[in-house]
Amino acid sequence: CGCGAIYKIAPNGAESIVYAFKGGKDGASPLGRLALDAKGNLYGTTSAGGVDCNGFGVGCGTVFKFEPATGKHKVLYSFAGGGSDGVYPAAGVTLGKDGAFYGTAANGGVDCDGAGQGCGVVYRVTTKGDEKVLYAFAGGAAGANPAGGVAMDADGALWGTTNNGGIDCDGSGAGCGVAYKLSPDGTVTTLHVFKGGEDGAYPRATLYLDGLGGAYGTTVEGGGENDGGVVFRVDSKGKEKIVYAFQGGDDGGGPFSGLTADEVGDLFGTTFTGGAFSSGAVYRLKPR
Repeated sequence: CGCGAIYKIAPNGAESIVYAFKGGKDGASPLGRLALDAKGNLYGTTSAGGVDCNGFGVGCGTVFKFEPATGKHKVLYSFAGGGSDGVYPAAGVTLGKDGAFYGTAANGGVDCDGAGQGCGVVYRVTTKGDEKVLYAFAGGAAGANPAGGVAMDADGALWGTTNNGGIDCDGSGAGCGVAYKLSPDGTVTTLHVFKGGEDGAYPRATLYLDGLGGAYGTTVEGGGENDGGVVFRVDSKGKEKIVYAFQGGDDGGGPFSGLTADEVGDLFGTTFTGGAFSSGAVYRLKPR
């Protein structure tokens, strides 16, 4: 059905499709990255498919398990929507210290803007398929529509961003996003409200925790007159710093994806636009 696939790339560059989504209850349109457990099983989300929770026949998304050794795919949970559960997860899941998986859904939960879509949730799902909404975004200063997933720190707190909410920095009324921290007891702290301009706007990727009490992330827009997006760092006290502002053109722009790091702390990521052929770029950044 053209509903997306899980693929494998060997060290020699050979690519193979290991599973093709079938749509319907099987799930469709995976957008986020995969998580790996200790047994080599993969876990992820589809942004569509599953239960037809809205009457449109598209489905509101799933959380799935895939066993590479056997080729077996299993839907662990289908999002139900309905004003309480999440819908349309745009990010993958993160394996928690308790063996459960944590993630976000871009919509569902509280109807904070009157559009009826809901402003998104943070959820927990077990390997048995038991799901619980941990937090529903209320819009405004609390943030709305998380496009990126969550990262868990050593204390079990979840760090993430929302694409909207916060300050209406561009006159659209949607807000330019926030960075937040969700403690194990359910307390949510807004770490930073993005202001647009040089500060950056619209973070859409999962944060990278640096192990030093802070996290690195990207915004799709902002960073100055070129509006190419930024790399930022925010700590648990809410101190935010712009590490790099993309200039567009050969420099790249529009970093939709998040970051990873090597053993010396250099950051690696991609941009959606720019680069030598105007089709995006892979970059390395030395933050210190």
